[in-house]
Amino acid sequence: MDILLAFLGAVIGSFVSVQYMYVSDRLKLRGEVMQEIVAYCDEIYHLIQDMHGRKNGFYTKNFSGIDSDEDYIADSQRLSVLLKTSGPHTKLMIAYGEGDALNTLEALSKALREVTSILRNATRSAWMIENVEIFKIFETKIDPLRRELQGILLADARAPSIWKILFKG
Repeated sequence: MDILLAFLGAVIGSFVSVQYMYVSDRLKLRGEVMQEIVAYCDEIYHLIQDMHGRKNGFYTKNFSGIDSDEDYIADSQRLSVLLKTSGPHTKLMIAYGEGDALNTLEALSKALREVTSILRNATRSAWMIENVEIFKIFETKIDPLRRELQGILLADARAPSIWKILFKG
């Protein structure tokens, strides 16, 4: 009887240990992916803001040569790379699945591409309208989506959400 109880204890202990390791690995992965996604979105956000500030200076202070501004060109090239990369989206999908986090990141990416397009195609003559449009998209889409995404990522990077996944099926 003692051997049976010891065996049963070992089986239960092994099961609990495996479950604990799974949850702890998922939490670590989600935490790392969350940090990467937030940094990715922040970099895009800051590049757009820098480009916007430069373009605004050129257009409102009547400077010439935005197309030859090396910082603007470098930011624009870096922004292109970031907006076209699928790595962060793929990592998010692996760590969080194809749910709210991925849908929110896709919506945020779309809004960031929309602002980038307006910014790149802006002209001096239409800048007053385009500038207002850019600020409106930040206020109504980009900033709320960034907050929403961070909230989803944080909530899903905590143990209760992992346990739900574990015991869901």
